[in-house]
Amino acid sequence: MDPPDDTYRAPPPWQEKALKTTIHRLSHTKRKLSQKEALGQATRALKAAHTQGAQDFYTDGSVNDGKAAAAFVCNNIATHYRLRDGPPSCRLS
Repeated sequence: MDPPDDTYRAPPPWQEKALKTTIHRLSHTKRKLSQKEALGQATRALKAAHTQGAQDFYTDGSVNDGKAAAAFVCNNIATHYRLRDGPPSCRLS
């Protein structure tokens, strides 16, 4: 590994890290894709997305007959939520 340039200064430990967001869109709506096609597109997105040392989160949500739900996957943790009816809301904590 080459040494850093003389003008390089390491960022202080309290400096926020850069956030990179990648969104992979489906080629068609989920309703128009077969399960095999949707799985293939999801698999390609998973393989393309990971960066060494990164934390990957995958999310999805849907609405059917006025009822909404959302899910997320991170590492080996997967969970889903039934959202309240009415206006959409988003909260990360």
